[in-house]
Amino acid sequence: MVVLVVAVLWLLAAYFTWREAEHEAAEVFDGHLAQAASMLIAQSAMEIEDDDDELGELHAPLTHRYARKVAFQLWDRGRVLLVHSENAPNQRLAAREEGFSDSVVDGVAWRVYSGWNAHREMLVQVGERLDARSDMADELAVGLLKPLLWTLPLLALSLWLAIGRAMCPLNTLARELAVRAPGRLEPVAGGPVPREVAPLVMRLNELLGRVDEALTMEQRFTGDAAHELRTPIAALCAQAEVALAAGGDEERRRALEAVLAAARRSARLVEQLLTLARADSLIERDWPAVDLAGIVRAVLAEIAAEPQAAAVEFEFEGGQGQMIRGEAGWLQVLVRNLVDNAVRHSPAGGLVRVVVAGAPPDAVELVVADQGPGVAPAQRSRLGERFWRGGATGGGSGLGLSIVKRIALLHHSEPQFGDGADGRGLAVRLRFGAASPGSAGSAPEKRSDARGDAA
Repeated sequence: MVVLVVAVLWLLAAYFTWREAEHEAAEVFDGHLAQAASMLIAQSAMEIEDDDDELGELHAPLTHRYARKVAFQLWDRGRVLLVHSENAPNQRLAAREEGFSDSVVDGVAWRVYSGWNAHREMLVQVGERLDARSDMADELAVGLLKPLLWTLPLLALSLWLAIGRAMCPLNTLARELAVRAPGRLEPVAGGPVPREVAPLVMRLNELLGRVDEALTMEQRFTGDAAHELRTPIAALCAQAEVALAAGGDEERRRALEAVLAAARRSARLVEQLLTLARADSLIERDWPAVDLAGIVRAVLAEIAAEPQAAAVEFEFEGGQGQMIRGEAGWLQVLVRNLVDNAVRHSPAGGLVRVVVAGAPPDAVELVVADQGPGVAPAQRSRLGERFWRGGATGGGSGLGLSIVKRIALLHHSEPQFGDGADGRGLAVRLRFGAASPGSAGSAPEKRSDARGDAA
């Protein structure tokens, strides 16, 4: 393609060069005609003696091999031919008596310059055959274009070799990728590549690194999930065997209650595993504006009605219309996991406090704090790791904060962990970018201020 484009442009340049050369040559030739006519006019100032009339017409000799291409005539008062060149006809070269003109005499085309002397006694006409002029112009143009015509193939060959050599690293890279096994995700070497392609190779290596990290996490997640599911299933089997071997109704009842508890833990673990898998497959997008305070209110109302939350008090503080950009369904999952985690680690009669408030500049902050045992500052960096519980009690699977962390990342946020109220328990803080209320799909629902409400 490059060679083709260069060739087309080169040929266009050659064409215009040819035209320009012909034009310039024509101007040079016209200048020579005018100069020759001026010299003849100056010489015609000399008087022609009457006693020379019997000589008749005078014929100027040819002096050069190119002289036949130029002819001249001297006319007394424009009517009597006095002198002319040997190759000039006996009739006027052109009917026009001033300036340049084109004419045809005896089937021969001429370019003629005509002019009078000072007293308008002598008409001088100098002409050049147009075919001879065209031949000389073509010779000049060909002389100019010959280097171009010789250089074009050399340029095409040079371009072909240069571009082919520059693309060799890409061929090496393609061959390296073609023979790779699916499990080989280390960065490609590729060698030195053109600087225009270097960003592509860099991004390819970054992509391979992310895929390798994702596969490693997936393998670790699969192994951990298998291990975590093995424990409740083994408990189910053990309690079921106890129930079968029980000698009395009371013992059988206790065994069946243990079976039911293990089944519930297994169901919750499977549900969280599926939720985390779906969250991992999410991609970031242009989220609509949603009311975070409204989402928190709805989630708190659901959790407060569940039996495991009966021993815990809830306090919600949040104004109306705290708009952020996000997906309402996943934000509900995030809030539910945070609140559920706080409930599970709170003692009987403990307080779970949830705050949704604006934070400068242009942000909305969500805080969920409990009064449980908390997490030591040295271990808080591990919060959010999958299946890591940190020795806490409460029957969790260690996936709740992992789900929270993944959803927060999709909404350009990251959970921050600190002490709860009065230095007790754990507080989780997330900050989201605020969105204009007018950008939401519909006006936010009018709610009464829930500051200090308890569920």
